[in-house]
Amino acid sequence: MKFSEAKSSAINALRTGDYRLAVRNDIDQNQLATGQISSFEAAEILMRARGPGECRKHHFLDTDVWILKPDNWYIKFYFLEKCWFVSFKTQAKEVP
Repeated sequence: MKFSEAKSSAINALRTGDYRLAVRNDIDQNQLATGQISSFEAAEILMRARGPGECRKHHFLDTDVWILKPDNWYIKFYFLEKCWFVSFKTQAKEVP
């Protein structure tokens, strides 16, 4: 899957509610999972992502993991029947 396809599929999943949230110990860093942002807000943020993004193999699943960093956000997701969001968090701004 190419960047544009992954981004478009993830946005569509957020808009339709057809996604899942990966269970992690650090769930508080996933603002989508904690309800700090809605799925519609998340889709708007994801729309600002510009390619190519980063794509790497999942550490034990046979799928690609996408990492996008629009503006000051860190978004990590993959696809297994549905779109699974691992991280959706703001990053600390670097001080010059």
